[in-house]
Amino acid sequence: MPPLDWSIVKSAFLFLILPGFGIAVSLLAITAAVTRSENHRAVAATIAFVAAFLVGNGLNGLVPFAEFESGWRSLVWAMTFAALAELLIGIFFRGAASLRSTLIVSVMLIIPIVWVTPWGLIGTKPWIPALMFLAAILNQISLRRLVDRLDGHFVPLIVAIVWGGSATAVMVLSHSARFADLSILLSCSLAGLGVVAALVQQKLRWIFAGPAVFIPGLMLSAALNTYSDIPLASFILVAISPAILVFLRWKKLADWFETHPKSLVFVSLIPGFIAVGLAARAEM
Repeated sequence: MPPLDWSIVKSAFLFLILPGFGIAVSLLAITAAVTRSENHRAVAATIAFVAAFLVGNGLNGLVPFAEFESGWRSLVWAMTFAALAELLIGIFFRGAASLRSTLIVSVMLIIPIVWVTPWGLIGTKPWIPALMFLAAILNQISLRRLVDRLDGHFVPLIVAIVWGGSATAVMVLSHSARFADLSILLSCSLAGLGVVAALVQQKLRWIFAGPAVFIPGLMLSAALNTYSDIPLASFILVAISPAILVFLRWKKLADWFETHPKSLVFVSLIPGFIAVGLAARAEM
C-alpha cells in the first residue's frame, strides 16, 4: 500500500470539506439565530446547501459550470434546479395536502432526471431514465416520511453519513476520483445542515429532492464511465438506498420504528453496506 499523500488530504480539507461543511453551517446557523420562522429557516437551508455545493464545485473544478450537456456535466445544475423547485413547492403548498405537494414534487423531478441522463440512453434505453425517475421519487418520499414520522432533525446527518458515505466508498473503490469528490462535497454540505438542524431541533423537510436526483445521477455516471470491476449492483444499491425506507408508509411498521428509532438507522445502512461489500470484494 503506497504511503498517504498528506498534500492531497490537506487540499481536500481546504477546498472540498471545509467549503461544503463551513458554508452550510454558517448560513443556516446565522438564520437560525435571528429567526424562528420555519419558512425562513427552510429557505436558508436550501440556499446554504446549494451555495456550499456550488462553491466547493467551483474551487475544485469538478463539474464545468458553462457546459449544459446531459449526463454528469449537468449534475450540479440539475441538483440545483431540483433543490430550488422543491423549496418553492414546500413554501407555496405548505398548507396543502401532503399527497398534492408530493405529486407536484414527483412531476417536477422529471426535468432534472432527464437532464442527468445521457441523451443517447433516453432514445435507446428509455427504461434507464424511467428507473432513475422512480428511484428519485422513492428516495425523496422516503426521506420526507422519515422526517415526519421520526426524530426528524437528525435526518440530514443520517443521510450525509449513511447515503453519502456509501456513495463515496463505492466511488473510491471504482477509482472515480472526480465522482468521489462530488459525493464527499454533497455529504459535507448535508452534514453542515444536519449539525445545525440537530442543535436547534429544526426539521428540514424540503432539502431532499437535490440529493434524490444527484446521487442516482452520480451512480449512473460512474457506472457508465468506470473501468473497474465494480458490479452494477453496487451502483444500483447506492442509488436507491433511501427507498428502503418507503415501508414507513405502512402504519404498523412506522409505529414500531417510531418507538425504536435507532433500529431504523441500522435498516437504512443495509443497502449501502451490501453495495460497499460487493465493490470491495470485486477490487480485492
